[in-house]
Amino acid sequence: MTYRALNSAPPLTTKDVSADITVKDYTLTVSSDQPTLDAWTAEGEGNYDSMVVTVTGGKSGSQLVWTVTGDGQLDTAGTRTKTATFGSDGSANITVYSKEPFMAAVNVKAEGLGSSDTLDADIAYSLTSYAPAFSELPSFNGEPKTTDYGKTFTVKMANAMPRSRVAWKTIVQLSRRVLLQP
Repeated sequence: MTYRALNSAPPLTTKDVSADITVKDYTLTVSSDQPTLDAWTAEGEGNYDSMVVTVTGGKSGSQLVWTVTGDGQLDTAGTRTKTATFGSDGSANITVYSKEPFMAAVNVKAEGLGSSDTLDADIAYSLTSYAPAFSELPSFNGEPKTTDYGKTFTVKMANAMPRSRVAWKTIVQLSRRVLLQP
């Protein structure tokens, strides 16, 4: 049996093809809206201080994972890891909150999902120092820190943490005076 080709293909030819491939290099930078964290906001205990940490220069739509270690958290419920997506402007941000006992520096790490790109930022605490001082206490018959039993009096205190509670210890003496010990 003999086979004969009905249609023959043209001979194979080769061409040199060259093209420029552009690879976008993303240079990521990290910044925050304030340099340090305090324990509380001006409203006082229970109102954790916070700062916004931003990574810029990313590819729009790419994801990254935020991780916080030290005495910091990503929400007031204590979350330590969250995923975020770079916006059309190439930035992604997260709010970092202070966390008790407010001692260990906060480390914020941003890692690209599926890549080895990692950015770290250390945030120190700059705790407001509260040293309460009493500027006005009553006096009874010239004796400081005393008042007449049952008498209304005013005390002025400064430089206390917002929403502080002050406890008083009183010593009632037979002479109708009350010694105040803040």
